Amino acid sequence: MKNVLRFFLLACCLFGLSPLAFALLAERVPPENARLTVYRNANLAWVEGVFRLALSSNENRLLFPQQESFAGRLLLRPLAENLELVKTEKTPEGTLITVRSPQEGEYPFLLGFFLHGFNWDEVYFAHLEGSTLAIAPAVLVENKSQEGFENVTLSWLSGSPIFEEEYALKAEAEADTMAMGRVPESAPAPIQMERVSEYEIYTFPEKVDIPRQTVLQVFPEVRTFSVERFIRYQNERAQSVLSLENQGEPLPAGTMLLTLDDTFCELAFPGIRTGQKLELLLPLPSPVSVTRRLSEYFREEAHFDKDRELLDFVSTVTITFTVENPTEEEVTLEIRENLLSSETIPLPPEWRWENAQAVTRLTLRPGEEKTLTLSYRFKEVLP
Repeated sequence: MKNVLRFFLLACCLFGLSPLAFALLAERVPPENARLTVYRNANLAWVEGVFRLALSSNENRLLFPQQESFAGRLLLRPLAENLELVKTEKTPEGTLITVRSPQEGEYPFLLGFFLHGFNWDEVYFAHLEGSTLAIAPAVLVENKSQEGFENVTLSWLSGSPIFEEEYALKAEAEADTMAMGRVPESAPAPIQMERVSEYEIYTFPEKVDIPRQTVLQVFPEVRTFSVERFIRYQNERAQSVLSLENQGEPLPAGTMLLTLDDTFCELAFPGIRTGQKLELLLPLPSPVSVTRRLSEYFREEAHFDKDRELLDFVSTVTITFTVENPTEEEVTLEIRENLLSSETIPLPPEWRWENAQAVTRLTLRPGEEKTLTLSYRFKEVLP
């Protein structure tokens, strides 16, 4: 005997949306087996869950109607070893899947599909006190779809997936666990992070409800970092910089709202991986005054080829920096000067070569003024 079931009702039943659909199942799916993984800036979420379906012996035909949720990637996997997926057909009504059962009974299935209308973003509320930066993350999960979800496991994923090629995230990894009736363990920490290829998946340990047309706020644990604060002068511009290194779990990109020195500023947070060093450029005026002057530039030597054609010069450049700290606090200043040669060249002892730049650091006491000199020789090749 062949049974036909319309799965747009079944999907509603899976996530507690339709009492009518509930009548089609012998047993409502336990809510702990439902998962929602929200993609970033893709207007998509991957929805999956385990349910039990009453099948007759021999072949059963399952119809997924031609609707938006099932129009793209669709996953239906029997979790019982004695079930056989016979074939999948595209019909005018939708996707028709034939399953062969050895005997009548209830069998577990894993159902997954993409649903439009979802997005997430991250906001960081940060406060700098001395050399300690405290960051309080807030994850905003937006559900603009017409579907609401109750008591689901919520995950949000960073990365730029290629939907035509990637497999359904988490489906294969947890299928066997779900089939044996076990629920995946919750993370001991407030937020659990795991890496899947180049992606990072963050999972909230508690079940949540996400009604339709709402924004859910999730607050992971507060993170603290030891930071170095200094002023960088580069390209005739001085800017405040915070330098930090992440020894903990990665933090995705987002917007940072930072308070320091009784000042509030907003800046883009690019995200940081475990073990990565990061510099944050603060949109604040520099407390240090820097004046740069080209003191000397002359060509010492000229080189010619055998035909007396000019090849290049050996030139000398001298640059003078006058710096002043008018504040009442000690300030660290870093100066980066673009060199006129991409080759590694000798520099004065207080300067170092770094990526075709001359770099130095100095500490300015309150009210202190200093003069620095950068002088170097380089080969000036004619174009």
